[in-house]
Amino acid sequence: MSKQPPEGSTCLDRARVDEQLLAVGRFANEVRAAIPSIPIYPKQPPNSPWAGDPVPTEPPLGYDI
Repeated sequence: MSKQPPEGSTCLDRARVDEQLLAVGRFANEVRAAIPSIPIYPKQPPNSPWAGDPVPTEPPLGYDI
C-alpha cells in the first residue's frame, strides 16, 4: 500500500485533515493559546513621576550611520 497522497491533493487538503485530527483523541481537550491585546493605560496626572519621559532628546551625532 502506497503512502503517497492521492493525485490532485494539495497542502490545503492536508492542513484541513490535520486540523480535523487535532479535534479528536488525546488532543481533544487542548486549550488554544489566547494572545491578549496591548493594554491601554490611563493618562497619568502631571505631578506623577511616570507622566513623562525624564530623558531629554539626544542631539544628532553629526554623521550618518
